[in-house]
Amino acid sequence: MIDSWRFMRQSLRNFRQMGSIVPSSPHLAKAMLRSLDNVTKDQVLIELGPGTGAITKHICRNFPQNRLISVEFDERFSERLQHRYPNITVVNGCASSLEQHLTQLGISLDNIGGIISSLPLLSLPEQLRDSIIASIAKILPQGRCWVQYTYSRKRWEHFWPQGFHLERTKRVFFNVPPAVVLPFSRIAE
Repeated sequence: MIDSWRFMRQSLRNFRQMGSIVPSSPHLAKAMLRSLDNVTKDQVLIELGPGTGAITKHICRNFPQNRLISVEFDERFSERLQHRYPNITVVNGCASSLEQHLTQLGISLDNIGGIISSLPLLSLPEQLRDSIIASIAKILPQGRCWVQYTYSRKRWEHFWPQGFHLERTKRVFFNVPPAVVLPFSRIAE
């Protein structure tokens, strides 16, 4: 409950950065993680915009053998997340600099198993959004999955990221508001 309050308070301060007023539901987390069924135990998972850790908890539970790198822009959320999940690596920084973050951590790009994103990409400024997607495309190996969710599938129809193929989407009604999971596979350009 405390996390929900913190999330809501931060959303009221900067809704564009947060994209929602409540954290993601367990139903949404489970639907997102189903798209990562081909991740092996030696691969690294990257989480973008973990916020209070609503999805982080499920990643840790479903992929206990995998290293998790969570990239969070908000310093307070980063600190709380690292305290709550001491076994993960929390990077306080921007998702537009993924290659730089991974290089600093000594992680090979070939070892990336998938990306789970809770970033409100469509509400971010266009230049930042494009920069984040270019960053994802740069580090994600061919055939690996980037899982994104949205509250507006229709708005995404006007915005398909290059270098990715959209797999079968999944609507999650038990989330506030209802969401759509968008699993993108990295393809050769």
